[in-house]
Amino acid sequence: MAEKTGLKVPKKLQSFEEVQRALQDIETSLNKLSSSVNAEAEGEITDKDGKSGDTRVTQNKDKSYMFEIKTSEGWKTPVIGKSSVKFKSKPGERSKIQTKSIDELQASDDSTGDTIAKKTIYDEKADKFVLARPDYDSGWIDVSNDDVKHTLTHDLGCLPIMYIAWFTPDSTYNDGYPTKCYPMVNGMIRHGGTEWSGVELLFNSTEVQYTCDASHHVYTNYRLDSGGDSWTDYNDGYMRLALWK
Repeated sequence: MAEKTGLKVPKKLQSFEEVQRALQDIETSLNKLSSSVNAEAEGEITDKDGKSGDTRVTQNKDKSYMFEIKTSEGWKTPVIGKSSVKFKSKPGERSKIQTKSIDELQASDDSTGDTIAKKTIYDEKADKFVLARPDYDSGWIDVSNDDVKHTLTHDLGCLPIMYIAWFTPDSTYNDGYPTKCYPMVNGMIRHGGTEWSGVELLFNSTEVQYTCDASHHVYTNYRLDSGGDSWTDYNDGYMRLALWK
């Protein structure tokens, strides 16, 4: 408890001297109160100063400030976790944290080498949750029915629990994306009785192997034209593989 001042003002003041003494008592009490809460933060203050209930703001060596209160066990300061609460300069409008979309975070990571996007599943700009960034992204790679086993190193340290593969027949891009892009499945797809299509994928904890038999197409696209059913076969193109662990 803070020390009581014991200030008493007479109900009846019978002389000018009594009025003067009462005003002096009030002044003394106000000065004590002011000194207990208005000490200069930059001044030299020791832990012995002050009485229980006093408060003060002190300046740290890094020019930040801390709020403290005097108790019977000494001066105490608010703590979050293991760190004291510090007061610093109020940030200006330009230095405030700006919300970013997941694509903007990904673009920033690509230029800085950071991994913020991979740790983010909430798009603040779009105000929605998004799929976590893949733990491995092959980028667009050439594929063909060359009957050769190819290997990509993903180094996940385990078998992926999910993958997505995309195919595009050409390298024509619009704003970073192919103009035609199709989802792929592992294994071969048969159509027309004799035609087969697909890229075969094989995973282990560090690599993914892919191959396409020389007698098969890399990808087959089935569509309905105005003249009837038709198939478009591709013997080469580009594949992109994303893995999650």
